[in-house]
Amino acid sequence: AFGRLRVLNLMDCKHLTATPDFSNTPHMVKLILDRCILLAQVHESVGCLKNLICLSMRDCYQLKELPNSICELSSLETLDLHRCSKVSALAMHVGDMESLKRLILDQTKIKTLPDSMRQLKKLNLLSLDGCRSLTELPEWIGSMESLRNLTLRGSTVERIPESIGQLTNLVRLNAERSSIVALPHSIGKAKNLRRIYVDHTAIEEVPDSIGSLERLEIFSLDGCNHIKFFPSSIGLLKNLAELSIGATLGCTGGIRELPESFGSLTALRRLYINLNAELLTVPSSFFQISSLEDLSAHGCNWLEGVDGNDFSKLSSLKKLNLADGNFYTLPSLASFSFLKTLTLSFCERLLSIPQLPSSFEELVAMGCSALETIFDISHLKALRVLKLNECTKLIDVHGLEKLRSLEELTLNDCSNLSHALRDRIK
Repeated sequence: AFGRLRVLNLMDCKHLTATPDFSNTPHMVKLILDRCILLAQVHESVGCLKNLICLSMRDCYQLKELPNSICELSSLETLDLHRCSKVSALAMHVGDMESLKRLILDQTKIKTLPDSMRQLKKLNLLSLDGCRSLTELPEWIGSMESLRNLTLRGSTVERIPESIGQLTNLVRLNAERSSIVALPHSIGKAKNLRRIYVDHTAIEEVPDSIGSLERLEIFSLDGCNHIKFFPSSIGLLKNLAELSIGATLGCTGGIRELPESFGSLTALRRLYINLNAELLTVPSSFFQISSLEDLSAHGCNWLEGVDGNDFSKLSSLKKLNLADGNFYTLPSLASFSFLKTLTLSFCERLLSIPQLPSSFEELVAMGCSALETIFDISHLKALRVLKLNECTKLIDVHGLEKLRSLEELTLNDCSNLSHALRDRIK
């Protein structure tokens, strides 16, 4: 009766404990068993599905193992076991699934990867997110020549093998919040890498070979509090568009120094260096990054003493976050014709806000307890958001009543505002 069946979707069959016999459905190409939360057994006949391309079993919490016959699925391209939290091993001959392209094992109890996996020459995605029983990757992973995406987020993998340098097609490596303690020196040989995420790991240094990754576009190291310095080779990353090197709130570590070569990052558009309190100065070359559009330096101390002429070179900025800074004054921003958003919240020493460009749309300066003056804002025809809560010394905001695009205005606890201002904005 089901001889022509090509797709079987049993998603959310919450009372299903075992799959049916598949012997009479030889033409099936897609089998979906997602969220069959009581499913504990897959029938051995699944190996008869020689045309099966996709097998998805996400969130099958009671499933402990798959039958060995699954290795006979020579056409299978996707095997998804996401959050099958009782699965602790893969079939020994999983490498026989010669067409497999995507293997998703997130939040399983997998302890090791079978040696036969080295035969998966077409595999382009290996996802091991949240695998808390897996502590290492095998050295042979470098033989997976088609691998483009390797993700280890939240896993207990401690070491990425040197053989990763052999993965010349690898485009994305995500090991954020994993247990890794170092990036291998060989990573510079993975020439096609475009995105690396190692946020909130115990990595202590960036290998000098990083400069060889000429195609790298995103490098994210937020919360890597043990990293103090960057190698000068970072300046060789000509295509780097986004760099995140923020420290963790309350930590005593973080970046202490940026190399002079930092200014050679000519494609950099987004830079997030939040909470690096020990970074007291930046190299003069920093202000040569004319491509920079989004700069977030929340909780940093290097702005105090920066030459206004140097700062004005960052004229492509569209978004600037300097919250929690300890500076008294800001460099002139009048020439920043692209600037749309400025965040200065809790800059408790800031005395004044200078003239803002006419393109400006959003000013957030809450908790600036020393703020006394803001340059006339009547020319800010595009200003939509103005938040000045708890600016207790602020007396007036000249030009406020002339704003026609304003959508959100907050002046809570600005206890010193003049009656004249209150009358003008009634």
